[in-house]
Amino acid sequence: MGSNKKIMLGVVGIGSIFKTHYKAITTMKGAELVALCSRSEDKLHKESQKLGIKAYRTVDEMVLNPDIDAIIVLTPPYAHADIGLQVVRAGKHLLIEKPLDIDEIKAQELLEEAEKNNVIVSVISQMRFGKAVQKTKKLIDSGKL
Repeated sequence: MGSNKKIMLGVVGIGSIFKTHYKAITTMKGAELVALCSRSEDKLHKESQKLGIKAYRTVDEMVLNPDIDAIIVLTPPYAHADIGLQVVRAGKHLLIEKPLDIDEIKAQELLEEAEKNNVIVSVISQMRFGKAVQKTKKLIDSGKL
């Protein structure tokens, strides 16, 4: 991917955390939100109309769009790996709200499928740079904790 090419993004799940992600995406020069997916048909229609973004009722449909490079999953945790598997098997990169999944076996399967399909999977861990987390990490690394 050339440095001038924008990363085209889709989002699955448009609940309350979506606003935060939308704001972040729209402030990034190298990314563009091009698709939304939600189980809530009314909410999906309203949001896609408001933002002028293509709407998909299913992840299966969304991943068929060749213009989408990566998908952000903002659904409840129990659905993360199932949706993630659809995404990575379609050859799309994946950014997923924590946790990766609530089932360790499903999470491992997702990572294995991502590797097979040569795509990146990342989990959102927005607190990792906070002072308390950094201090805790230093204590662990030093052996004091």
